[in-house]
Amino acid sequence: MSARRLQGLVLLAGAAATWLLLDSADIGFHWTPFVLGVVYLVAALLGGPGGSYWSTAVVLTVFGLGPVARFEYEVDLSAASIYVVALGVAVLLAGRMAERGFAITQTAVGATIVALGVVFALQTELDVITEPGLYAGFLAAVGLLRVVRS
Repeated sequence: MSARRLQGLVLLAGAAATWLLLDSADIGFHWTPFVLGVVYLVAALLGGPGGSYWSTAVVLTVFGLGPVARFEYEVDLSAASIYVVALGVAVLLAGRMAERGFAITQTAVGATIVALGVVFALQTELDVITEPGLYAGFLAAVGLLRVVRS
């Protein structure tokens, strides 16, 4: 089985796991970026350093630690400061990984950060933004496209 097809299957399985995990009463919306990042990280690992999804995986996983630290572990700093630090660490890590041959681009890192900003800006305006099904649906769509195109 090709790595691309396997990545698609991981994203499809990750969509189901994301929905189940985030829909649980014990886990709040603040876990969403980290959970999505881990799913993308598994898919990226299957593609190897030159494969897809590294930029998204690194940014979502590292940034995702910020909201988890703030809300789960009650770190006594402003959410904004934690998020900016987490994004800075994500960008630094992505840059180092790109220097070491991982398929990471500034454009993909920036696009992921912009998407995070839009999601967090809209979370108080649109109830659907905090629905786990939205993110599970996006993951499933990406996974299905990956399987079909491989």
